Amino acid sequence: MPDVIKSGSSGNTAEVDARGRLSTFAVSVPDSVQKTIDGFAYILTMPIVNLTTDNLSFVNFIKNNDTVPWTFIAILTKIGPSTDGGVNDLLQVVRINATEGTLITAGTPYAASNLNLAVATPLPATLLSGDEGSTVLNGFPTTDSLIVETPQRTFFEGTPISFPPGSSFSIGFIPPVGNTSMDVQISVSITRDIS
Repeated sequence: MPDVIKSGSSGNTAEVDARGRLSTFAVSVPDSVQKTIDGFAYILTMPIVNLTTDNLSFVNFIKNNDTVPWTFIAILTKIGPSTDGGVNDLLQVVRINATEGTLITAGTPYAASNLNLAVATPLPATLLSGDEGSTVLNGFPTTDSLIVETPQRTFFEGTPISFPPGSSFSIGFIPPVGNTSMDVQISVSITRDIS
């Protein structure tokens, strides 16, 4: 008869058969799912911002004040229709590690939500929402993206992006030429990289 290791409630988890071979039973769970179960996954959703010109405005600033890196899992950009801006493209602008600007000095704080609703662990972060004309300075430019101006949600889920402690991430928009009113909102899904 083989030796069996039992989990205590759900049956066998491993056994050694009569020939000395070890068999194990396991379940594979994606890392992001396990981080959610453990209370280390968050959604960062800024308030809706109304842009009233066609000038560049930075609307979202996220800074990692944690002792561990984060991983950006996905970014969701929500865009309402433009009044007087027609159906021209708008530009989404991203800057890394900005250190100055009105978004950083006068932005409105908002809170992160833990994706495990039973966990109340706060995210060690600076989360700021800007408004029309908010600026960031001294940031490193990254990929800027043209977005077709129609009411939509643009979901980016690509290669996860590592976000080390102390780093920051800012998103801004240049609305279509002639814009007088356009609602925008950003949601970012992140995990804390705790082993």
